[in-house]
Amino acid sequence: MTTTSESKKPLLALPATAEETVQTVGVNDTFKLKELGPVVINEDGTMSRINNWHEMADIEKANV
Repeated sequence: MTTTSESKKPLLALPATAEETVQTVGVNDTFKLKELGPVVINEDGTMSRINNWHEMADIEKANV
C-alpha cells in the first residue's frame, strides 16, 4: 500500500524558454552563411559540407 506522499511525486518539467532572437530574411535579401563553410559537390552529385570548417586554420581553408 502506498501513502499519499509517495503517490504525489513532483512532475518533471522543461526549463523555461529563453528569449529567442529570430532573424527575418526577405525574399530578395542576401544571407551569408560563411561560418558553415563551402558546399562540396561529390562525384555522385550529392552535396556535403566540411564539418570542422570553423576549426580549420586559414591556410587549410585556402587549400580546400
